[in-house]
Amino acid sequence: MHSLKRYFRRIIEKLARNMAFKRRLPKSFGNISFYVSPDAQLKYIRPGSVGFDELLLNLVTRFVCKGSVIWDVGANVGVFSFSAAGKGGRVVAVEPDPFLVGLLRKSMQLRENQGLDLKVAPVALSWANGLEEF
Repeated sequence: MHSLKRYFRRIIEKLARNMAFKRRLPKSFGNISFYVSPDAQLKYIRPGSVGFDELLLNLVTRFVCKGSVIWDVGANVGVFSFSAAGKGGRVVAVEPDPFLVGLLRKSMQLRENQGLDLKVAPVALSWANGLEEF
């Protein structure tokens, strides 16, 4: 049974490669939409709030308030970043992957996100100085 499940998962992953589509956060985070990709997490294909990581949304609900300063290191597609900005947080989304940075920037251009205090930093963080290619 597990091998069949893995087989179907691989097929879905291949079909969804480089796909991106717009999702809307739950209303409690404001009128915010952003682009997601199954390449980042297959869960994004699932409809409704089950398509998001509940832990991230719960952390925002519990700890972020208007004026909070948030550094989302490893922002991925920005679930935490956009939900925190929707709660009034001042957010820096740090993401080194060029594809995901493109999605974050595309999401920031959406009309409903124009008022968010969210900056995208297309960098990797390390304890050592240097340049690497991704």
